[in-house]
Amino acid sequence: MFVKGHPPYYGPGRPKGSLNQRTLEAKAFARQLVSDPTYLQNLRTALVNRTVDTSIEAMVWHYAYGKPKESVEIQYNLEALNDEEVIQLEGLIKRIE
Repeated sequence: MFVKGHPPYYGPGRPKGSLNQRTLEAKAFARQLVSDPTYLQNLRTALVNRTVDTSIEAMVWHYAYGKPKESVEIQYNLEALNDEEVIQLEGLIKRIE
C-alpha cells in the first residue's frame, strides 16, 4: 500500500537467476517443434529448396537447445607494445581466463 513520504513496495519479484516464464514457454515450444518429425521433414524440404530464412531456423534451434559456445583466439606480439599497453593486455587476459 502507498504511504506518502515512503518509497513504494514492489515485492520480492522473480528470484535471482530464475528464468522468465515466457522464456521457459518459448523454450518448451521450440523443443517440441524441432522434435516433430513433420517439422523436420518440412525443414529438410525447405532447406533443399532454399525457401527458409536461415536466421529464423537458427533462432528456433537456439531457443530449443541454446547457442553453441563461442571462442575467440587472440594472437599478439608483446615486443610491438609499450609498457603501459603490455600491462593493460595482461590485465585483460587475467579477466577472461
